[in-house]
Amino acid sequence: MDNEQVRIGKIVGCHGIRGDLKVRPASDPDWVDDLEQVNLQLGNSQALQTYRIKNAWQHGQLVLVHLEGVDTRNAAELLINATLFAKREDLPAPQEGQFWVDQLLGLNVIDVQTGRKRGIVKDLLSSSGQDYLEIQLEDSDQTAIVYPNNNNFNNASGVYHRGTFLAQSVHDFTIANLTVNNTTPQNGTRA
Repeated sequence: MDNEQVRIGKIVGCHGIRGDLKVRPASDPDWVDDLEQVNLQLGNSQALQTYRIKNAWQHGQLVLVHLEGVDTRNAAELLINATLFAKREDLPAPQEGQFWVDQLLGLNVIDVQTGRKRGIVKDLLSSSGQDYLEIQLEDSDQTAIVYPNNNNFNNASGVYHRGTFLAQSVHDFTIANLTVNNTTPQNGTRA
C-alpha cells in the first residue's frame, strides 16, 4: 500500500435505494466536508479504485457517502466491506498527540516493565463493529489489542477524537512513544 494513502474507514452497509454508502470511520471524520475523492480497496486486492465523492455527511457514528457512478442500491452493495483510503495531502493534519491508524503499522510493541520488544503492530482488523490492532508477537502466537471505535471513546458530547486504546489480555506495553498501562489485576477483571 502506498505510504501516501491513509485508511479513513470501511463501508459497512447501504443507506436507501440511491447508492448511499454507510462508512464506519477509522478515526475523526474531519474529512467529511472537504474530501473530493476516495480510493477503495476491495477484498484482498492491493489495487485501489478511485471514486469522486458527490456528497458526504455524518449520520450518528457513521458517515454516509454518495460516490459518483454508484447510483443504485445494487451498485452500492458490491462495495460493502471495501476499505476507504484518501491521500494524506487531501486530509486535515492530525492534531498534536493524534495519529492516523496506519501510522501504527510496523511499530514495535515494548514491555514497559522489562524494556523487552514483544512484537510489532501487524494490522488493523475489523470484526462485529469493533476494530483490533493485530500484534505479531516475538515469541508466541498473535494476540489482539482492542482499538475502540464507539461512542464511549470517540464521540463524547458529539466531539470525535482519534482512537483510544484499551488493552485486553496483555499487560503494560509501549508503541513508539505511546505508553498504555493496563491496571487490571493479572487474571482479573475491571467492572
